Amino acid sequence: MAKKEKTLRQKDIPEYKKTQVSELADKMKKSKTILIASTKGLPSSQFHAIKKNLRGKADIKVAKKSIMIRAIEQTKIAELQTLKESIGADIALFFSEDDAFSLSATLTDNQSPTKARAGDLAPEDINVEPGPTDLIPGPAISELSSVGLKVAVE
Repeated sequence: MAKKEKTLRQKDIPEYKKTQVSELADKMKKSKTILIASTKGLPSSQFHAIKKNLRGKADIKVAKKSIMIRAIEQTKIAELQTLKESIGADIALFFSEDDAFSLSATLTDNQSPTKARAGDLAPEDINVEPGPTDLIPGPAISELSSVGLKVAVE
C-alpha cells in the first residue's frame, strides 16, 4: 500500500492538486518560453480575448500560487527556481515554443484600455481642479465620490 502525502494538518492532499502540480511541472520542463503575467484587475472578457489571440502560439494556465510554486520545485531546474519570487496572487503562466520577445510583442500589440473602477490604482497621479462641472446629480456624482473626491451639488 502506497504511503499518502500529508500536509502539516495531517490531511490527505487531494488527487486533483497532485495532478495539477505534475501537469504544470511537465509543461515547464517541455516549454522553450515561460512568461509570467499579472491578471489583477484584468476583465475576464479581455483575458478571453488574449487567450483567443494566442491560440496556437501559447498555452495559458492559471492556478493557485502554492500549486505553481510546488510545480517549479518539482522541476528541479535551477533557472526556474528564480521564478518562485515572481509568483504572486492573480497571475497566469504562458507556455510557448516561440521566443519570449515575440510572445511579449503579441501581448503588447493586443493591449486595450479599460475603464477605471473603484479600488483601481492609477499608474500616475490624477489632478482634479476644484470648480463646477456639467455633471447632473446621479451615477456620475456617485462614481466621483467612490474614488475619494469631495462632491457637492449646488
